Amino acid sequence: MPAGNPTALSLISRFVATAKPPDDARARALAAVIDTIGVAIAGSTEPAAEIVRRTFGPVDRTKEPLDRTNEPVDRTNEPVDRTNEPV
Repeated sequence: MPAGNPTALSLISRFVATAKPPDDARARALAAVIDTIGVAIAGSTEPAAEIVRRTFGPVDRTKEPLDRTNEPVDRTNEPVDRTNEPV
C-alpha cells in the first residue's frame, strides 16, 4: 500500500486515538460501562446463569490460549515439531 494512501483501518485507528469526545458523552459512556458490569454481577446469581455454567462448564485456565488459526500459542518461541500430528 503506498504511503500516501492510508487504509480504512489506519484512518479509524487515528480517529479513535485522537478523538476528544464531549464531557457529556464521556459521562454517558462511563455510566453505560458501570451499568453493564452491575447487570453482569446481578445476573450471575440468576437461574439462567447457572444453566449456562452447567452447560459450558468452568473456564479451564490451565490450557494454553489459541491463536486465530486455533493453534496453541507458543510462548517459548522454539520451533514446534508437528511431524506426528494427524493430517
